[in-house]
Amino acid sequence: MADVDDYHSVLVQHLDGLRRSGQDDEKVVEEKAEMARAAYNERCYRTSHCSDDDHPIVFGRKTLFINAAMKGSKGDEYPMHLPWIVDAELPVANAD
Repeated sequence: MADVDDYHSVLVQHLDGLRRSGQDDEKVVEEKAEMARAAYNERCYRTSHCSDDDHPIVFGRKTLFINAAMKGSKGDEYPMHLPWIVDAELPVANAD
């Protein structure tokens, strides 16, 4: 069970965003291919959610959920998924 507010949720990235679909024109196909190449060259997906980013994490108000399974499904175009590197500002912990 999850408490997710779909109306206020933001999708950062989805594997379908890297796959070619029948509706894609050549420009979109090339953009998707470039995103996939960049991720595979870096060997990771990157996302940042700091205070000056488009979608910052706000302590006590926002949650970042990442479904980051490393192994793909049988027959999946990507049998092994790249890890995510997430840049986030975390509050300093109290020594108490």
